[in-house]
Amino acid sequence: MIIFMSAGCAARSTYRPGPEFLKALLESLHACESTYVDLSEVTFFGVAGAEALIQARDAADLHHAVLRIDGSARVQRVLEMLRLSGDFEFCA
Repeated sequence: MIIFMSAGCAARSTYRPGPEFLKALLESLHACESTYVDLSEVTFFGVAGAEALIQARDAADLHHAVLRIDGSARVQRVLEMLRLSGDFEFCA
C-alpha cells in the first residue's frame, strides 16, 4: 500500500502500486506544490516502481514541485543500485 499527501491541496490518497497510482501521483505533482509519498511499508520494489518514481521526479522538476519520499530500506537499496538515490529527497 502506498500513501501520498499533497501540500497546498487537500488530498491524502492510498493506492496499491499500478497505473492508477502513477496517474494520481503525476496529477498531484502537476497541481500541488509539494507531494509526500510514503513507501515505508513497501516490501517489493522493482523496475516498474523505479520507472514510476523517475516519471514522478521528472514531473516534479517540470512543475517546480517538491517530491519527498519515505522509502523502505528495499526502495532505497534499489535506487542506490540504479545510481538514482541522489535524485530523490528522502524523509528521515
